[in-house]
Order: sequence, then structure tokens, then C-alpha cells
Amino acid sequence: MIDLNVSSSPAQPQRTLPIEEGLEACREHFNHILSEVLHSPHQEAHLVEASIFKQLMQLGLLLLHLFFLNHQLGDDGPTLQTAQGLATRGRPSK
Repeated sequence: MIDLNVSSSPAQPQRTLPIEEGLEACREHFNHILSEVLHSPHQEAHLVEASIFKQLMQLGLLLLHLFFLNHQLGDDGPTLQTAQGLATRGRPSK
């Protein structure tokens, strides 16, 4: 498992990376959905379904945000040697 926390000196508190914050937001939202589903036994099914759908859309947005955070880490892999010369992976970002 990869440690996503930034190393810090003893004088500074440990900071979390934006990707770690995104992961935690996804976990919290998913756990919230589970909790609501498990603790709503007396609601009508169509109301629970509508609530789940809305919350899954919100979770999808958090996951998409996590996807973009993950791709901004800057590690596109090694440089490759081709017949035309050196080729780097990925597209340069602005």
C-alpha cells in the first residue's frame, strides 16, 4: 500500500495530500449512503430509491474529482526510446 501522507518534521503536523482528502470524502459519502439505507426500514421503496440515486450522483461527482486529482500527480511513466528519438508518456499540461 502506498503512503499518501507528506513527510513532515516533528515540529510540523503531518499534512494530507489532496488525493487523500478526496479518498476520505468518497469513503464518508459512501458510508453515509449505507447508513441511510440500513436505517430507513419504514420508508417506501420509491423514496429510498430516489434518495439513493441522488446520493450516488453526488458520489459520482466526488469520484470524478478524485480521478482528476489522481491524474495531476505528474507521473506519466518513463521516457521511451523510439526510432524517432525520445518520447515521453502523456500529454504536456498547461
